[in-house]
Amino acid sequence: LLRGISVHVPLMRTGILTWIGNFFNSTLPGAVSGDVVKGYYIVNGEQEHSKSKIVVSLLIDRFTGLFGLIIISFGAILLQYDWVLEHPKLYPLVGMILVLFCGTLFFYAIVFIPFKEDRDPIVRLLKKLPFSQALLKLYRNFKGYQKKWKSLLGCLVLAIITHGLFAYLFILVSQLLGVQDLDLILQLIVMPLGMISIAIPISPGGIGVGHVAFESLYALIGIPGGANIFNLFVITQLMVNLSGGFVYLLYRKK
Repeated sequence: LLRGISVHVPLMRTGILTWIGNFFNSTLPGAVSGDVVKGYYIVNGEQEHSKSKIVVSLLIDRFTGLFGLIIISFGAILLQYDWVLEHPKLYPLVGMILVLFCGTLFFYAIVFIPFKEDRDPIVRLLKKLPFSQALLKLYRNFKGYQKKWKSLLGCLVLAIITHGLFAYLFILVSQLLGVQDLDLILQLIVMPLGMISIAIPISPGGIGVGHVAFESLYALIGIPGGANIFNLFVITQLMVNLSGGFVYLLYRKK
């Protein structure tokens, strides 16, 4: 995404900043707090580039992660369509995912449809809003990805793969707790909304919020103890992310 806007950060440095970002995602409220820290380092290290471009890359990075969750959940619903129809309790969940999927399509339509400046409906809307100049600058940098569709789609594929691995991790964790009948497809249906809920900046690592969300979501598919499954998942994630604190201290000294 950074290379798509001509910001060339070395791969090693990008990995270090991502690790540091993951550390702050686990220690500050919400799952997006680390993006602020990551963006701060990139902006300070790349003074010749527009800050708005880097902000846009971080926003698209976060949106793409969200879209990856929505797409795999939508695909899982299609694969288990008959089963879903037999369980009316899932209808509100399915409706929410369908709305989010339509939002995903709308996002990519905005990126890829080549509007002319004087006919772009988004530009017309932004001109009527407060802080229109700043919003227009962000939007034009956002539209800069129109010619970088390979970067966007590549990022989306990576997000889908990553969330698929997270779903598999949930299954391994549930097996440790004695839950043997958790199907991967069903996991892909409920997990996205649970992961979206922990992004809300209320508690570090989504602790508390995630427990309530996963307890309710797993109950919908007949699996008890969703909070315990999420608890073990969080511990596993913290073991990896907190190690980024050592990287942060070393990087900060440098």
